[in-house]
Amino acid sequence: MRSKSLKYPTLVIGILLVGFQTVASQIQVNPTGVNVNSQNPSVVFLTFGQIPAGYAPAEAMWCGQLVPAAPPAIGLQCRPDTIYGVLPTRYNLSQTSGNLGLTDIMSIPSAVVRRAFQTADTGGDAGFFYVRRFTSSLGGPDQFVSVTCRMAGGGARTPFALTDVRYLAETDEPIVFVRRGQPLPVKGVQIRYNGTGRLRGRWELVLPGEELPTNRDLLTEATLPIEDRSGQRRFTQVERFYHF
Repeated sequence: MRSKSLKYPTLVIGILLVGFQTVASQIQVNPTGVNVNSQNPSVVFLTFGQIPAGYAPAEAMWCGQLVPAAPPAIGLQCRPDTIYGVLPTRYNLSQTSGNLGLTDIMSIPSAVVRRAFQTADTGGDAGFFYVRRFTSSLGGPDQFVSVTCRMAGGGARTPFALTDVRYLAETDEPIVFVRRGQPLPVKGVQIRYNGTGRLRGRWELVLPGEELPTNRDLLTEATLPIEDRSGQRRFTQVERFYHF
């Protein structure tokens, strides 16, 4: 009787430990839900973690409904017949950050928002989901991590983010020659954004003969992890700005 009374508790403890390890290895995301602009593109900063050893981000997509991933995969994946779009390669700005973390810039195209509106117009839910798949090079199961996107206006309840910046010149010529000492033929800059907040930065000028900035240099600091922001190249500063 004593041997049996010791055997069952040992078995239960073993099961609990295995279950704890499985739950602890699941990838999480912050935030889990966001408000997005119902009329224009939206940009949202996401943080995934902790990323288990051997895992890397794969494709990402938007869809109207989620279903449980087929075992042994973990999480909820997009229902195939409700997929609105796949994250274009040029918009994939995910990169490792901090302690086993990963940052991702979710750029939602207008086409995805239109699909969500069409679904709502036929009686469906206007909300939709962003799902990122992670794959393992060590034989682990695929993991699906989802973010809920709620349709809203572009006001204070929507994350503050720039969606487009355009330089407005006095001429339509792609290349403008300016003599030394003459002012630049600038009308202004058109900035499109969502949300509300403080816009702080600086205007910089790439001088003749300097190497052109890379796509990474053109990103806003908030797009990059804190530890990578100092790696952006700096050019000749024209002036600083601070707007609310």
